[in-house]
Amino acid sequence: MAKELMEIGGFITEGAEIVNHDNTLSGNGTVDSPLGLNETVLWESTTGTADTGVFSENITNFEYFDVVFKTNDNIIEVQRFRTDMSSSTFNLYSNLFSSSNGLFIKITRMNYSATQFTVNSYAEFNIKNNANPTISQSNKITLLKVIGINRKA
Repeated sequence: MAKELMEIGGFITEGAEIVNHDNTLSGNGTVDSPLGLNETVLWESTTGTADTGVFSENITNFEYFDVVFKTNDNIIEVQRFRTDMSSSTFNLYSNLFSSSNGLFIKITRMNYSATQFTVNSYAEFNIKNNANPTISQSNKITLLKVIGINRKA
């Protein structure tokens, strides 16, 4: 960290330690204001079963957005996406391996616009011990929240 220079009585003196950074971090690096990512919760589930949601502000105000979700196994995961993607469709993936049940892969396809998102489709693939995979649409990913990351200047 660098020291802040201060003028006291016509003399230049060292003051408090400072950290210089761009707008991707918030805070000034002190105990009272630690450095951290600039994050804003744009949507949060109140029921845990929403397939659509409206953002509290335009998602394009941010460089990225995180989607926080859980599987029916209550494993919470986070995936990050850029807001300047050429497509407004993205996929959430989750996988779980169990020695008795094989490999489960869950895929949820979503669309987003500047102000909202919609779940389009979802599927669960179960691959058991070299058998043919089974496909189900009964167990889907549960959306918990969408967080805007790094507010654009």
